Amino acid sequence: MKFNVSDFLKYVGEELVLKFNSASNHSHPHAIGRARECGVIEKLEALLPSGVGVGSGFVIDLYGGVSKQSDIVIYEKNFASRFIPNNVEDYAYYSCENVLAVGEVKSNANSNDIKDSIEKLKLVKQIQREKPKEKGVYRNFFSSVCSQDIDSQSFDPVTKDIDHIFTFFNSQNSSIDRNNS
Repeated sequence: MKFNVSDFLKYVGEELVLKFNSASNHSHPHAIGRARECGVIEKLEALLPSGVGVGSGFVIDLYGGVSKQSDIVIYEKNFASRFIPNNVEDYAYYSCENVLAVGEVKSNANSNDIKDSIEKLKLVKQIQREKPKEKGVYRNFFSSVCSQDIDSQSFDPVTKDIDHIFTFFNSQNSSIDRNNS
């Protein structure tokens, strides 16, 4: 018997839709939204390698920049500076140098929700990741070892798109008002 990745991912997607739908049993919109976010976090944690953490909160930089609160923050679990005021995990602050991706999860996104999410994700892209002072010095994600003299692999968020934080948007249902978009 062979393992079929497409079938597996389809099953994961179906499970996620079931969790989204069961979250509708809550009586308050915030509780519904948070339950759905937790379902996505749970699935991502199960699928991603053990060194990857998944949470919610803000992305910060060394220059005082702060993103808006993000539903999903994917980060290097073993290396990230993570600050959790009053032990409220949903509002943690993550050092941008260790953040891999940030996403928004919406139940039923209308055009305003989509615009708001895009603006939030744009702010994450404006966070200033620190560029090493020495040319050719870099650290790969999930490694504590720094390398030198390989310019093609050096970290440069100013000129290399791949060195930016990846962003994503997930919505079960989107209803865009064409007159208001």
